[in-house]
Amino acid sequence: RKERAAQIAGVAGKALALRTRFPNSTHIEGARRMELQMLQNAVGLGHTASKDRLRAVEEELLKDPATSENDRVRLLAARVQMEAMAHESEGEPAMTAILEKGARDLMREYPTNAMPFQMLMSVLTRSEGDAARKLAAELKENPNTPDRVRQSASGHLKRIEAVGKPLALKFT
Repeated sequence: RKERAAQIAGVAGKALALRTRFPNSTHIEGARRMELQMLQNAVGLGHTASKDRLRAVEEELLKDPATSENDRVRLLAARVQMEAMAHESEGEPAMTAILEKGARDLMREYPTNAMPFQMLMSVLTRSEGDAARKLAAELKENPNTPDRVRQSASGHLKRIEAVGKPLALKFT
């Protein structure tokens, strides 16, 4: 795993070298995206030496006015997911809490973007009991929730409310 992470970091380094050596190339944007993806993969595999470079590329993209809102949110969501994965040893509840906090932060900053709502839906699928009920109801009632997420949340809410209730069966 460490060897693979180092190889991936090497590919990111080559993308950076291309960007540095040919700053006016028509392929500069593709090289930047490749570098970002490779750095994310390397850090995700445990290559801690790539963390600072990853943050620098992320900040570069976030400051770039040409970066679309969807790309910004995708980038920030990936940060949240990587942070959650870094707490894997603490267990599922710790990871879920980080995902939920990150999703809510993104919702405040980007209230009409679908990604934070999808992240909360992911948290909902990992939740149980009253926490799941509250989150499902929140997603169902929020006017900014995308239709697909609202439908999924409604289905979850129905399943949660059906637990412990008798089935109405009719035989003919």
